[in-house]
Amino acid sequence: MGAEDLESWVSGQFAGAVRRVQVQLGGWADGEDAVQEALVRAWLSTERGTPIDSLSPWISTVAHNAGLDELRRRRREEAALRRAALYVPPVVVDASRFSRLDEVAEAVEELPPRQAQVLVLHYYSDLSVADIASRLGISVSTVKSTLHRARATLATVLPHPSRDRSARMNGWNIAGSHPPEYSFDKTAESLGGKTIARLRCTADAPQGFGTAMQTIAADEHVGCRIRFAGSLRGDDVGGWAALWLRIDGPNGVEAFDNMQDRAVRGTTGWVSVEIVLDVAPQARAIAFGVLLSGAGAVDISGLTFEKVGTDVPTTAQTRTEPVNLDFSS
Repeated sequence: MGAEDLESWVSGQFAGAVRRVQVQLGGWADGEDAVQEALVRAWLSTERGTPIDSLSPWISTVAHNAGLDELRRRRREEAALRRAALYVPPVVVDASRFSRLDEVAEAVEELPPRQAQVLVLHYYSDLSVADIASRLGISVSTVKSTLHRARATLATVLPHPSRDRSARMNGWNIAGSHPPEYSFDKTAESLGGKTIARLRCTADAPQGFGTAMQTIAADEHVGCRIRFAGSLRGDDVGGWAALWLRIDGPNGVEAFDNMQDRAVRGTTGWVSVEIVLDVAPQARAIAFGVLLSGAGAVDISGLTFEKVGTDVPTTAQTRTEPVNLDFSS
Protein backbone atom coordinates (compact mmCIF):
# COMPACT_ATOMS: atom_id res chain seq x y z
CA MET A 1 0.00 0.00 0.00
CA GLY A 2 1.36 3.40 -0.99
CA ALA A 3 0.43 7.07 -1.14
CA GLU A 4 -1.79 6.46 -4.17
CA ASP A 5 -3.83 3.90 -2.22
CA LEU A 6 -4.33 6.38 0.62
CA GLU A 7 -5.36 9.13 -1.78
CA SER A 8 -7.81 6.82 -3.51
CA TRP A 9 -9.31 5.79 -0.16
CA VAL A 10 -9.67 9.42 0.99
CA SER A 11 -11.46 10.47 -2.22
CA GLY A 12 -13.88 7.54 -2.15
CA GLN A 13 -14.42 6.47 1.45
CA PHE A 14 -13.40 9.27 3.83
CA ALA A 15 -16.89 10.76 4.26
CA GLY A 16 -18.49 7.37 4.93
CA ALA A 17 -15.86 6.48 7.52
CA VAL A 18 -16.47 9.79 9.33
CA ARG A 19 -20.22 9.08 9.50
CA ARG A 20 -19.63 5.58 10.90
CA VAL A 21 -17.43 6.91 13.69
CA GLN A 22 -20.07 9.53 14.53
CA VAL A 23 -22.69 6.75 14.80
CA GLN A 24 -20.45 4.49 16.85
CA LEU A 25 -19.75 7.20 19.41
CA GLY A 26 -23.23 8.72 19.48
CA GLY A 27 -22.02 12.00 18.04
CA TRP A 28 -20.02 12.93 21.12
CA ALA A 29 -16.58 12.71 19.49
CA ASP A 30 -15.25 14.27 16.29
CA GLY A 31 -15.43 11.61 13.59
CA GLU A 32 -13.35 13.62 11.12
CA ASP A 33 -10.50 14.05 13.61
CA ALA A 34 -10.59 10.33 14.42
CA VAL A 35 -10.38 9.29 10.76
CA GLN A 36 -7.61 11.82 10.12
CA GLU A 37 -5.67 10.30 13.02
CA ALA A 38 -6.14 6.85 11.51
CA LEU A 39 -4.88 8.05 8.13
CA VAL A 40 -1.76 9.52 9.73
CA ARG A 41 -1.06 6.23 11.46
CA ALA A 42 -1.63 4.35 8.19
CA TRP A 43 0.88 6.59 6.42
CA LEU A 44 3.44 6.17 9.22
CA SER A 45 2.95 2.42 9.12
CA THR A 46 3.60 2.47 5.37
CA GLU A 47 6.70 4.59 5.83
CA ARG A 48 8.07 2.09 8.37
CA GLY A 49 7.55 -0.72 5.88
CA THR A 50 4.73 -2.37 7.84
CA PRO A 51 2.13 -3.59 5.31
CA ILE A 52 -1.61 -3.10 5.77
CA ASP A 53 -3.44 -5.87 3.96
CA SER A 54 -6.95 -4.42 4.10
CA LEU A 55 -7.02 -0.64 4.37
CA SER A 56 -10.72 0.04 5.02
CA PRO A 57 -11.19 -2.30 8.04
CA TRP A 58 -7.82 -1.16 9.44
CA ILE A 59 -8.72 2.54 9.27
CA SER A 60 -12.22 1.86 10.61
CA THR A 61 -10.84 0.09 13.68
CA VAL A 62 -8.09 2.64 14.36
CA ALA A 63 -10.48 5.58 13.90
CA HIS A 64 -12.99 4.02 16.29
CA ASN A 65 -10.29 3.56 18.93
CA ALA A 66 -9.02 7.12 18.39
CA GLY A 67 -12.54 8.45 18.84
CA LEU A 68 -12.93 6.47 22.07
CA ASP A 69 -9.64 7.91 23.34
CA GLU A 70 -10.90 11.42 22.59
CA LEU A 71 -14.20 10.71 24.33
CA ARG A 72 -12.42 9.38 27.42
CA ARG A 73 -10.14 12.43 27.48
CA ARG A 74 -13.10 14.80 27.39
CA ARG A 75 -14.81 12.91 30.19
CA ARG A 76 -11.68 13.09 32.34
CA GLU A 77 -11.46 16.83 31.73
CA GLU A 78 -15.12 17.32 32.63
CA ALA A 79 -14.68 15.30 35.83
CA ALA A 80 -11.66 17.41 36.79
CA LEU A 81 -13.56 20.64 36.13
CA ARG A 82 -16.49 19.45 38.21
CA ARG A 83 -14.16 18.76 41.11
CA ALA A 84 -12.78 22.28 40.73
CA ALA A 85 -16.36 23.68 40.66
CA LEU A 86 -15.62 25.32 37.32
CA TYR A 87 -17.70 23.10 35.06
CA VAL A 88 -20.69 24.52 33.21
CA PRO A 89 -22.72 21.92 31.26
CA PRO A 90 -22.51 22.63 27.53
CA VAL A 91 -25.58 23.72 25.61
CA VAL A 92 -26.97 20.76 23.66
CA VAL A 93 -27.97 21.95 20.23
CA ASP A 94 -29.84 18.92 18.92
CA ALA A 95 -29.68 15.99 21.30
CA SER A 96 -32.87 14.49 19.87
CA ARG A 97 -31.03 13.23 16.80
CA PHE A 98 -28.92 10.99 19.03
CA SER A 99 -31.79 9.51 21.07
CA ARG A 100 -32.30 6.62 18.66
CA LEU A 101 -28.57 5.86 18.67
CA ASP A 102 -28.56 5.75 22.47
CA GLU A 103 -31.53 3.37 22.42
CA VAL A 104 -29.83 1.05 19.93
CA ALA A 105 -26.55 1.11 21.88
CA GLU A 106 -28.36 0.12 25.08
CA ALA A 107 -30.07 -2.76 23.27
CA VAL A 108 -26.77 -3.96 21.80
CA GLU A 109 -25.18 -3.93 25.26
CA GLU A 110 -27.92 -6.29 26.47
CA LEU A 111 -27.16 -8.87 23.77
CA PRO A 112 -25.13 -11.99 24.62
CA PRO A 113 -21.42 -11.04 24.41
CA ARG A 114 -20.63 -12.93 21.20
CA GLN A 115 -23.72 -11.56 19.41
CA ALA A 116 -22.85 -8.00 20.44
CA GLN A 117 -19.22 -8.47 19.38
CA VAL A 118 -20.09 -9.79 15.92
CA LEU A 119 -22.82 -7.20 15.35
CA VAL A 120 -20.53 -4.28 16.27
CA LEU A 121 -17.70 -5.57 14.08
CA HIS A 122 -20.03 -5.98 11.11
CA TYR A 123 -22.26 -2.89 11.29
CA TYR A 124 -20.12 -0.41 13.22
CA SER A 125 -16.58 -1.39 12.22
CA ASP A 126 -17.68 -2.28 8.66
CA LEU A 127 -15.94 -5.66 8.63
CA SER A 128 -17.12 -8.34 6.23
CA VAL A 129 -18.37 -11.70 7.47
CA ALA A 130 -15.12 -13.29 6.28
CA ASP A 131 -13.00 -10.67 8.09
CA ILE A 132 -14.92 -11.24 11.32
CA ALA A 133 -14.53 -15.01 11.03
CA SER A 134 -10.78 -14.63 10.51
CA ARG A 135 -10.36 -12.15 13.37
CA LEU A 136 -12.36 -14.20 15.90
CA GLY A 137 -11.16 -17.61 14.75
CA ILE A 138 -14.65 -18.93 13.97
CA SER A 139 -16.36 -20.14 10.80
CA VAL A 140 -18.19 -17.91 8.34
CA SER A 141 -21.41 -19.85 8.97
CA THR A 142 -21.08 -19.19 12.71
CA VAL A 143 -20.71 -15.45 12.04
CA LYS A 144 -23.81 -15.47 9.82
CA SER A 145 -25.95 -17.38 12.33
CA THR A 146 -24.76 -15.13 15.17
CA LEU A 147 -25.66 -12.01 13.17
CA HIS A 148 -29.08 -13.50 12.43
CA ARG A 149 -29.77 -14.17 16.11
CA ALA A 150 -28.59 -10.68 17.09
CA ARG A 151 -30.83 -9.00 14.51
CA ALA A 152 -33.80 -11.13 15.54
CA THR A 153 -33.31 -10.17 19.19
CA LEU A 154 -33.01 -6.46 18.40
CA ALA A 155 -36.17 -6.64 16.27
CA THR A 156 -38.16 -7.77 19.31
CA VAL A 157 -36.54 -5.32 21.73
CA LEU A 158 -36.37 -2.06 19.79
CA PRO A 159 -39.59 -0.14 19.14
CA HIS A 160 -40.07 0.87 15.53
CA PRO A 161 -38.84 4.46 14.93
CA SER A 162 -42.00 5.41 13.06
CA ARG A 163 -44.20 4.86 16.12
CA ASP A 164 -45.12 7.74 18.41
CA ARG A 165 -43.09 7.17 21.58
CA SER A 166 -45.38 9.42 23.64
CA ALA A 167 -48.26 7.02 23.01
CA ARG A 168 -46.48 4.02 24.53
CA MET A 169 -47.60 2.77 27.91
CA ASN A 170 -44.92 2.91 30.57
CA GLY A 171 -42.63 -0.13 30.41
CA TRP A 172 -44.09 -1.54 27.18
CA ASN A 173 -42.56 -1.44 23.70
CA ILE A 174 -44.16 -2.27 20.38
CA ALA A 175 -41.98 -4.69 18.42
CA GLY A 176 -42.39 -7.70 16.14
CA SER A 177 -41.85 -8.25 12.42
CA HIS A 178 -44.13 -5.31 11.40
CA PRO A 179 -44.65 -3.05 14.44
CA PRO A 180 -46.08 -0.07 12.47
CA GLU A 181 -49.09 -2.24 11.64
CA TYR A 182 -50.13 -2.54 15.31
CA SER A 183 -51.15 -0.31 18.22
CA PHE A 184 -51.20 -1.01 21.96
CA ASP A 185 -53.41 1.15 24.17
CA LYS A 186 -55.21 1.19 27.49
CA THR A 187 -59.01 1.01 27.18
CA ALA A 188 -61.73 2.50 29.37
CA GLU A 189 -62.95 -0.99 30.29
CA SER A 190 -61.97 -3.18 33.23
CA LEU A 191 -62.23 -6.85 34.13
CA GLY A 192 -62.71 -7.65 37.79
CA GLY A 193 -61.46 -4.21 38.69
CA LYS A 194 -58.32 -4.57 36.53
CA THR A 195 -57.55 -2.40 33.51
CA ILE A 196 -57.96 -3.85 30.02
CA ALA A 197 -55.39 -3.07 27.31
CA ARG A 198 -55.85 -3.77 23.60
CA LEU A 199 -53.34 -4.86 20.97
CA ARG A 200 -54.92 -4.03 17.62
CA CYS A 201 -53.97 -4.43 13.96
CA THR A 202 -54.23 -1.06 12.16
CA ALA A 203 -53.34 -2.28 8.65
CA ASP A 204 -55.84 -3.32 6.01
CA ALA A 205 -53.59 -6.14 4.82
CA PRO A 206 -51.10 -6.96 7.60
CA GLN A 207 -47.80 -8.43 6.46
CA GLY A 208 -46.56 -9.77 9.79
CA PHE A 209 -47.07 -9.77 13.54
CA GLY A 210 -46.84 -7.18 16.30
CA THR A 211 -46.10 -7.57 19.97
CA ALA A 212 -46.30 -5.45 23.10
CA MET A 213 -43.35 -6.59 25.20
CA GLN A 214 -40.88 -6.02 28.00
CA THR A 215 -37.36 -7.32 28.67
CA ILE A 216 -35.89 -7.67 32.17
CA ALA A 217 -32.63 -8.98 33.63
CA ALA A 218 -32.80 -12.63 34.68
CA ASP A 219 -30.74 -12.12 37.86
CA GLU A 220 -33.60 -12.40 40.38
CA HIS A 221 -35.09 -15.46 38.66
CA VAL A 222 -32.06 -17.61 37.77
CA GLY A 223 -32.61 -21.24 38.72
CA CYS A 224 -36.34 -20.66 39.34
CA ARG A 225 -39.52 -21.71 37.58
CA ILE A 226 -41.65 -18.72 36.53
CA ARG A 227 -45.23 -18.28 35.35
CA PHE A 228 -46.50 -15.52 33.06
CA ALA A 229 -50.30 -15.53 33.02
CA GLY A 230 -53.34 -13.42 32.31
CA SER A 231 -56.69 -13.22 30.52
CA LEU A 232 -57.14 -12.75 26.76
CA ARG A 233 -60.20 -11.98 24.61
CA GLY A 234 -60.13 -12.25 20.85
CA ASP A 235 -61.94 -9.75 18.63
CA ASP A 236 -62.09 -11.11 15.08
CA VAL A 237 -58.46 -12.27 15.24
CA GLY A 238 -57.51 -13.13 11.67
CA GLY A 239 -54.40 -15.11 12.52
CA TRP A 240 -53.66 -15.84 16.15
CA ALA A 241 -52.99 -14.09 19.45
CA ALA A 242 -51.17 -15.25 22.56
CA LEU A 243 -48.90 -14.48 25.45
CA TRP A 244 -45.22 -15.37 24.96
CA LEU A 245 -42.22 -15.86 27.23
CA ARG A 246 -38.55 -16.28 26.30
CA ILE A 247 -35.44 -17.02 28.38
CA ASP A 248 -32.21 -15.70 26.81
CA GLY A 249 -28.73 -16.99 27.64
CA PRO A 250 -25.20 -16.06 26.56
CA ASN A 251 -25.45 -18.12 23.38
CA GLY A 252 -29.07 -17.57 22.42
CA VAL A 253 -32.54 -18.71 23.48
CA GLU A 254 -32.64 -21.13 26.44
CA ALA A 255 -36.42 -21.63 26.58
CA PHE A 256 -39.40 -20.27 24.67
CA ASP A 257 -43.19 -20.66 24.53
CA ASN A 258 -45.52 -18.51 22.43
CA MET A 259 -48.70 -20.57 22.89
CA GLN A 260 -49.00 -21.18 19.16
CA ASP A 261 -50.44 -24.63 19.85
CA ARG A 262 -53.16 -23.15 22.09
CA ALA A 263 -53.54 -19.61 20.75
CA VAL A 264 -56.60 -17.37 20.67
CA ARG A 265 -58.25 -17.25 17.24
CA GLY A 266 -61.33 -15.50 15.90
CA THR A 267 -63.76 -13.90 18.36
CA THR A 268 -63.83 -15.33 21.88
CA GLY A 269 -64.87 -14.58 25.41
CA TRP A 270 -62.29 -14.11 28.14
CA VAL A 271 -59.92 -17.06 28.48
CA SER A 272 -57.28 -17.60 31.16
CA VAL A 273 -53.86 -18.50 29.76
CA GLU A 274 -50.44 -19.15 31.23
CA ILE A 275 -46.87 -19.98 30.31
CA VAL A 276 -44.48 -21.72 32.72
CA LEU A 277 -40.75 -21.99 31.99
CA ASP A 278 -37.56 -22.76 33.88
CA VAL A 279 -34.93 -20.02 34.04
CA ALA A 280 -31.60 -21.70 33.28
CA PRO A 281 -28.58 -20.97 35.53
CA GLN A 282 -26.84 -19.25 32.60
CA ALA A 283 -29.85 -17.04 31.74
CA ARG A 284 -29.11 -13.37 31.11
CA ALA A 285 -32.51 -11.86 30.25
CA ILE A 286 -36.23 -12.63 30.23
CA ALA A 287 -38.49 -11.26 27.50
CA PHE A 288 -42.27 -11.51 27.59
CA GLY A 289 -45.38 -9.98 26.11
CA VAL A 290 -48.55 -10.43 24.10
CA LEU A 291 -48.57 -10.87 20.34
CA LEU A 292 -51.09 -10.58 17.54
CA SER A 293 -50.53 -11.99 14.08
CA GLY A 294 -52.96 -10.80 11.43
CA ALA A 295 -56.09 -8.67 11.49
CA GLY A 296 -58.37 -7.99 14.42
CA ALA A 297 -57.52 -7.26 18.04
CA VAL A 298 -56.84 -8.97 21.33
CA ASP A 299 -57.74 -7.61 24.77
CA ILE A 300 -55.46 -8.28 27.73
CA SER A 301 -56.09 -7.98 31.46
CA GLY A 302 -54.81 -9.21 34.82
CA LEU A 303 -51.25 -10.06 33.78
CA THR A 304 -49.10 -11.70 36.47
CA PHE A 305 -45.43 -12.65 36.53
CA GLU A 306 -44.34 -14.85 39.44
CA LYS A 307 -42.09 -17.63 40.66
CA VAL A 308 -43.77 -21.03 41.11
CA GLY A 309 -42.76 -24.36 42.56
CA THR A 310 -41.53 -27.35 40.61
CA ASP A 311 -44.93 -28.97 41.19
CA VAL A 312 -46.27 -26.64 38.49
CA PRO A 313 -45.49 -28.26 35.11
CA THR A 314 -43.75 -26.26 32.40
CA THR A 315 -45.70 -25.47 29.23
CA ALA A 316 -42.89 -25.59 26.65
CA GLN A 317 -43.33 -28.61 24.41
CA THR A 318 -40.53 -31.18 24.49
CA ARG A 319 -40.77 -33.94 21.91
CA THR A 320 -39.15 -37.31 22.53
CA GLU A 321 -39.87 -38.70 19.05
CA PRO A 322 -39.71 -37.07 15.57
CA VAL A 323 -43.03 -36.28 13.87
CA ASN A 324 -44.36 -35.78 10.32
CA LEU A 325 -41.26 -37.08 8.59
CA ASP A 326 -43.29 -37.81 5.46
CA PHE A 327 -44.83 -34.28 5.38
CA SER A 328 -48.32 -35.77 5.26
CA SER A 329 -49.79 -33.34 7.79
